[in-house]
Amino acid sequence: MGTPGNNSLGSLPTMDNRRESINPGRHPEGPTPSVRSNPDWNPALKNGLSAYSAGQYHDAYILFQVALDYSRETGNRRQEAECMSHLGTLHRYNKDYPNARSHFSEARSIYQTLGEGYLEEQLQCDRQLVQVDERTGDYRTALHAYESIRATAREKGFRKQEAWCAYALGRLYNVINLYDRALEHLNEAIEVAQNLQNLEIQAFAAEESGRSEELRKNKAQARVYYKRALRLFHDIGGGRQTANEDRVRAKLERVQSSKKLIFCLPMCIFK
Repeated sequence: MGTPGNNSLGSLPTMDNRRESINPGRHPEGPTPSVRSNPDWNPALKNGLSAYSAGQYHDAYILFQVALDYSRETGNRRQEAECMSHLGTLHRYNKDYPNARSHFSEARSIYQTLGEGYLEEQLQCDRQLVQVDERTGDYRTALHAYESIRATAREKGFRKQEAWCAYALGRLYNVINLYDRALEHLNEAIEVAQNLQNLEIQAFAAEESGRSEELRKNKAQARVYYKRALRLFHDIGGGRQTANEDRVRAKLERVQSSKKLIFCLPMCIFK
């Protein structure tokens, strides 16, 4: 799935950052294919992605479980791995870390059996497992692992995974209060994502950059990043990725309200 995002610890999951692994963009709108014309046809998976994007995580979990059962019945191992990954993201979001690890590890094992054509998916599972380390507070392990996965992704030419790792490093440096380092990695993530024309990574990286600026009290620049992230999330989902949009909108309102408070203070003094 993507963080969700997450963005930060405790934030909504990224499908990656949930919304990379659960990415509505992989299921374009159009005529519903039949089972015969498309062996990947799985309505529960599609509906689960929609529920996740709308922030309906309980419904998404049920739908992904149904989709998982269907993929097993039809022998679709690739789709089985995808469903396992989405379920792992929801377990991670709910802080059920043992189940999260189990699902991500199983997804990785399936991709491994599918052959070398799924090396990038294996790296994605590796990164999702590292997110569990991050969420449990093992920051040192997470930092080294993200760096290692990014290096491998760069060597293999998996630029999307490289960008997600740069984003993850930026997010983690925010957690440990190294905001300049965070922005360096987030800028790298944005640059790679722009070259890939990947709006999703740009959106999450812009949101996290806003967090960097907000944490170091640069509210004006934080507003710039949050507005950019909000616009990108809207462009991605056409207004349907409400969980991402609502989260960023709340952050934007927070920094804007602090600005209003500053301007109100002189008036209050004279009352």
